[in-house]
Order: sequence, then structure tokens, then C-alpha cells
Amino acid sequence: MIDKENEVYTRVNEIVMSKFPGAHMDSEYVSVPAGFPHVSLYQSDSYTPSNREDNSLKPKFTVMTFEVNVYSNKKTGKKQECKKIMEEIDDVMHSMNLRRIVMTPVPNLNDSTIYRLTARYQGEASESTFYRR
Repeated sequence: MIDKENEVYTRVNEIVMSKFPGAHMDSEYVSVPAGFPHVSLYQSDSYTPSNREDNSLKPKFTVMTFEVNVYSNKKTGKKQECKKIMEEIDDVMHSMNLRRIVMTPVPNLNDSTIYRLTARYQGEASESTFYRR
């Protein structure tokens, strides 16, 4: 199994923490963030593409999907804060050849004072390289 989740999380975490001191980040979905602004980033899907298999019985490539959720609870400017954070994440993800396939605001049903922006990224990788699909 090719697992790139930790590498992706680490790269994004470095940028988020350097550009937004005081932000919180998790590698799994949380329904109630411990602090704000908050980012969750996790791998939501991974599979070996059948057209890339050979007789070695060892996967050489994986197609991965990552989900990113950005939360803000500012009284004013929470939408803008989420967009600024997501813009930095978007740059990092694209630098790893991960393509954004969706980005949308999601109503936070637990607490409507919290703004939530969700994005999904997809790409293909080998053990050593991220490829543009």
C-alpha cells in the first residue's frame, strides 16, 4: 500500500502554522473544533488504478483523495479568514500535483456561528513522486 497521507499533512501543517500562528490542525474530521481557526485534513479515499497494475502483485501507483475543512468563528470576517487559509492550502496541494475537485461552503449545523469551507483534492502517486493526472 502506498500511503502519502502523512507527507501531505506535514507539508500543509507547516504552511498553516507558519502563516496563521494560533491555528489548530487535525488529521481527521472533527465536528467540534477545539480552537479557531481550525483545519482538518485527511485522506478520504485511496485505490490502485487497475490500468496501472502489473504481475508483481505490489501496487506501483495509488489514486488519493484528500478532504480539507477550514473553520472560523470570528464575529466578522470569518468567511475571508477561511478563504485565506484555504488559498495557502490550495497552493501547497497544487505544488504536490493534487488537483482540487471541489470547494464549497458547508453549513455547520452544530453551530451556525462557525463558518466552514470544504475542499477535496485528488492526485496520483508512486512511493516517491506525486503525478499530475
